[in-house]
Amino acid sequence: MKTSKILLILLPLAVVGGVAIVASADAPSELAQSEESQVVRTAPAVSAPETRTVHFHAAVRASEQALVAFAQPGRMVERLAEVGDTVEQGQELARLDESPLRNQQRSADAAIADIEEQLEQLDRESERARRLIAAEVGSGQSLERIESSRRQLIAARDAASARRSEARRLRDETTIVAPVAGVVTEVYAQPGEVVGAGSPILMLVGQASVEVEFDVPESTFTHVREADVLMVDFPMSGIEGMRGTVTAAGRASGSRGRLFPVVVLLGSNENVWPGMAARVAIEVPIESQIAAPVGAVVDPTGSGATVFRVVDNRVERVAVEVAGIEGDVALILGQVAVGDQLIVAGHGGVRDGQLVEARQ
Repeated sequence: MKTSKILLILLPLAVVGGVAIVASADAPSELAQSEESQVVRTAPAVSAPETRTVHFHAAVRASEQALVAFAQPGRMVERLAEVGDTVEQGQELARLDESPLRNQQRSADAAIADIEEQLEQLDRESERARRLIAAEVGSGQSLERIESSRRQLIAARDAASARRSEARRLRDETTIVAPVAGVVTEVYAQPGEVVGAGSPILMLVGQASVEVEFDVPESTFTHVREADVLMVDFPMSGIEGMRGTVTAAGRASGSRGRLFPVVVLLGSNENVWPGMAARVAIEVPIESQIAAPVGAVVDPTGSGATVFRVVDNRVERVAVEVAGIEGDVALILGQVAVGDQLIVAGHGGVRDGQLVEARQ
């Protein structure tokens, strides 16, 4: 009887022990499930190129341009060039009516001739007065009046001579000539119109050489110097790889944050004409030393850019700064080295320290 009681007491303990043993065996299984690796695809970080190419668009223009105008007002009686005409340097382009100036010159000529006659008369009177004074029958006052009148006439003759010279000069300016050889691209006045001094008559574009002008931001402008050689393409015309020389790089902007002007001389090329669309390439140094696929960067345009690096099948979250994006490559700054394996696919939901299975 004593033995039976002992067995009855031990059986519940065995059941309880069995339950405890089963629960203990399930714990490692749950842990294994929590550590199940996630499959991701990785790509290595590589060395970034030393420079990147920045493109700017511009329109071709002639390096020599002239807005032709008269230096004085008047009625234009003739224009000798039309839009599209090719003219040589020094060729006559337009004329003003010179009749008013011709009349002024004639008036000055007549005034000078009259004064010359009066001066000759005074010279004769002066000679007589001197003889009378020598014969002691004349007075010195009459000679003084004659000399005073003579001085006034000389001054009047000089003034008339100046008016005549000015009329001649203005007559010469009634004709304008081409300051450079080129093509007439615009006309602004027609024969018979009264034009003001400085009012444009026509636009003349030189054919000797062409250039492009464009604006660049401060980050690019600091890498541009006069005499630099830049490559220029013409996408719409299929012309590529034309070399241009920087002839001007404005060292001041209109205000803070504004763009800086750059002028590139292309020289003479029979296939490039003013008005064509151009694209200028500028090589800019890259600050970053590491390049990674764009797909490896989470939030590449925000302030919290991140990459996930895989080390010994574990995920490491690394904060980076995106210095730029070139095509499908991101230039990054941060604690990333060449050869580091970065997750480029499957990083949705991964966390720092997670076990992963990396595939390339």
